[in-house]
Parts: sequence; structure tokens; C-alpha cells
Amino acid sequence: MAPDADARKFKRADPFRDQRVLVVGAGNSACDIAVEVARVATRTCISLRRGAYIVPKIVFGRPVDVLYARLRRLRWLPRSALPGLLNGLLRLSIGPWEKYGLPAPEGRMFQMHPTLNSNILAALRDGSVVTRPGIERFEDHTVHFADGSAEEFDAVIWATGFYIAFPFLDSAVVDWDTSKPPPLYLKMMHRHIANVFFIGLFQPIGCIWRLADHQARIAALQISGRLRRPADIEARILREVRFRHWRFDHTMRHAVEVDYHDFRQELMRELAQAA
Repeated sequence: MAPDADARKFKRADPFRDQRVLVVGAGNSACDIAVEVARVATRTCISLRRGAYIVPKIVFGRPVDVLYARLRRLRWLPRSALPGLLNGLLRLSIGPWEKYGLPAPEGRMFQMHPTLNSNILAALRDGSVVTRPGIERFEDHTVHFADGSAEEFDAVIWATGFYIAFPFLDSAVVDWDTSKPPPLYLKMMHRHIANVFFIGLFQPIGCIWRLADHQARIAALQISGRLRRPADIEARILREVRFRHWRFDHTMRHAVEVDYHDFRQELMRELAQAA
């Protein structure tokens, strides 16, 4: 059975109306697509190779990012205790993973990027989306899963992540392994080329837009001569790559991962040096 679509090409659910659809992946795109498709498909399944932290957007009546920010401000709470506390609050809020047919996540929270989605949890709970394990092989329209089960589908939508690539830049500019953390200061300043900036090349636990705006301001200030480029940029990049905000799983998915609050502080410190 050939793949039918991927997350990049998905625009709307109508082409999958009245079909049996399998969505592959556990990230934000996969969950969003599964929920959309379930509204028109006769059956919608989502295949996960392993458990993921799926977090609702509202927890105990508060936006989850606001709750996270408030917990971070508790001076008596050690940073190392934060993942365990958040995991406990999540369990109290949504209950056990088994209730949704989900495998339990491997490792602690913040070792992998959480999936922020309330609708997928509701869809799993009411059965409009059904979980399936990882795929072992395809045979015509039949998908064989790792647990030995099999099911026929009319369409498969791949939402298994994205590669970082810059086909419009010379390889001498992007002279690093894009599956690993980029050697860029503040995820934006090139180590050798002073007038090349990468804005938004990061994945935050939190909103990206305000942080990308801070990066753009830094770039504009350097271009206008009001902010000096660090003389020790190589050392700063090395330190940034070595000491990441959390001990994320060392996979391609987390190559550009940042913590919103830590990264914001770093950007604001840089902006404060402007003339």
C-alpha cells in the first residue's frame, strides 16, 4: 500500500470523506489532522510507535503555558522537581493514559517535546479516533502492526516529523549536521558570517512568535550598528550547544528545542546591550 499524503500537503479533510484513514505520528500535526479527518471519515486511527506526553491546552481552568510559567516562578520549587510535578498535575487533570488507549510515555516530561492538544484526548475518549501501535509492514490495503494485529485502510497520512533543510543556501553556509543542535548563537547568529541570521529556527515549549520577534530585533540592531556582534561567539555557541535548557532526548526532533522562558531571558539579555 503506497503512502497517500503527508502532513505538509494536508490542507483539509474533505478528500478523506467516507474513507478508512490511518494517521501516523504523535506530534501536534498528527493529532490535529486525526481530529479533523475523524469528522468526515468512516474510521480514523492514529499509529504511535511509543507513548507521548499529550497535554490539554487548559489544565485546572488555566492555559497550560500560564500554569507552567507560574510554577517556574515558585522560588522554593527546585527546577529538577518541575517535570515530576507537572506530570502529576497532568495525571490528575486527564487521568491514566490507558483510558485513552495510549501507551505510557517513556522517560520524564521535558525529555521529549509535549504534544499540546485537547481535542485529540476528547476524540480518543469518545472513540472517534482509535489508537494503533507502530507499523510493521504494508500488504496491499492492509496495514500490519507491531502487536500482530492488522487492518485495512483506504488512506495513510504521514505526520512523522520534518527535516531541517536549506536548499536555497550554499552548503558552505549551512556547514553543520542539521539533525543536531545548530552551531548558532541564540539559535540565530552564524559563527562565521556576520550578516546571516536564522530567525525562528527553534522549537519552544511555549509560543514561538514573541521569541522570533526578539531575534528579529537583535538582527536589526546588529545590522544598524546599534548592537555589537559578540567577539567570543564561538565560545558562546559551544556553551549553548553543551548546556541545553532541558535534558531532551537526543533525537533529530529535539535538535532545535528550547524552553520559552529560559530562551526569552537569553534574548532579552542580548537586547539589553543595545546602544
